[in-house]
Amino acid sequence: MKTLYLMVLTMVLIFSGCAGKEVVPCEPITITKKCETKKPKCEDPTPETGDIVQWTKARLENYPKLQSCLYDFKAALEKCL
Repeated sequence: MKTLYLMVLTMVLIFSGCAGKEVVPCEPITITKKCETKKPKCEDPTPETGDIVQWTKARLENYPKLQSCLYDFKAALEKCL
């Protein structure tokens, strides 16, 4: 009876994980430096008030400036990624 008890106890311990544990090798983790970049200064040159025609005209005239600002934002973002 003792032998049966010891065999059952041994099997329970083996299957429950109390026997030998598998050692998993550790890999080093690198911690990157925080990205430091300056936010491009962009201004929206479109008027707040006024006629829709004036607003549209100002928006179309300043479209290249807005695209340049968008390009600067994307470049700052890519610098950190």
